Amino acid sequence: MTDIARLAHVSVGTVSNVVNGTIAVKKERRERVLKAIEQLGYSPNVLAQSLRRRQNTVIGICVPHVANTYFMQIVDVFEKLSTADRREIIHVYARREEDHLKEKVDWLIKFKISGLIMLPSIDDAATLESIARSGVPAVIVDRPVDDARFDQVITDATGSMREIIRGLAVRGHRSVLFLTASRSFLVTRYRIEGLNDAVASIPGMMANIVEIPVGEEDFVRQLAAEFVSSNPPTAVIVGSGQIAARTFRALRRLGNLIPHWPALVSFDQPEWADLATPAVSVVRHPVEAIAAKAWQLLVDRMQGYDGPPRQILLSGAVDLSAAQFINAGAPVSPLSPGEDAAPGGLSG
Repeated sequence: MTDIARLAHVSVGTVSNVVNGTIAVKKERRERVLKAIEQLGYSPNVLAQSLRRRQNTVIGICVPHVANTYFMQIVDVFEKLSTADRREIIHVYARREEDHLKEKVDWLIKFKISGLIMLPSIDDAATLESIARSGVPAVIVDRPVDDARFDQVITDATGSMREIIRGLAVRGHRSVLFLTASRSFLVTRYRIEGLNDAVASIPGMMANIVEIPVGEEDFVRQLAAEFVSSNPPTAVIVGSGQIAARTFRALRRLGNLIPHWPALVSFDQPEWADLATPAVSVVRHPVEAIAAKAWQLLVDRMQGYDGPPRQILLSGAVDLSAAQFINAGAPVSPLSPGEDAAPGGLSG
């Protein structure tokens, strides 16, 4: 700051007041300081500023990855909220590995963040325990965790699944396949609860729940077995956009083994959903509302609210407009050699 003060012909204290915003500085002096900062290419250390003020303005956000359109959308909203609130955001990506998730969250905690927003992809008790022990205010977003110590803003997985099943039933479907990465995830258990409730209320409705394997060839064989069974599905529900892409490719590979293309419904909204042929039905997340509610809960905690944890449940919009009525599906065409079936060039 000494060089800036010398160039601007002001005291070091004046420079500090301009940079840190601690005391108002006269316009003419402030402009001289800002011009000197620009000429010298000075960049303030945000963490050091925060430690001096004893108030960190940096918030950590942990998301599984950025291959998911929904994750990109919600992070973008959080960026806008942080800008309006004059705070900074650090992103980390946890992938789907427990050790990696805890490592990334622990790193954020060591960085002395003022708050944490986490979109979990796995149920990791060790990571949650680490957050709770640190005392860092935290909000869980989108997918629920089985831990009552945290504020949560989640989507109504049970209600959305009920609505999907009932909507498919109206279109004549009576055999449904639900594909998920793991039954153990809490969000999956909520979805299965909604599925079972709806199936029990609809005469003749049947549903099968399948955990999909990691390997593509194994997945294609598994899907083929479902469609050559005595009760092949006429609709397939998937737990994420990534699974939707894998399922779309696998169905194309199966070709004429399937008499008609099933209605495909994704709990995420892949950006290619309406571009695919046939199109994919989706559950649209209230992204703006989720982010705004989560941000407010976190700000409350950072400002000293110490009441009991709050859980806000928001409903997604189920859009089944692409789901055909039974017996009206288009025949599946097998791929030509070398043709890429992945919608939008996505990989699973």
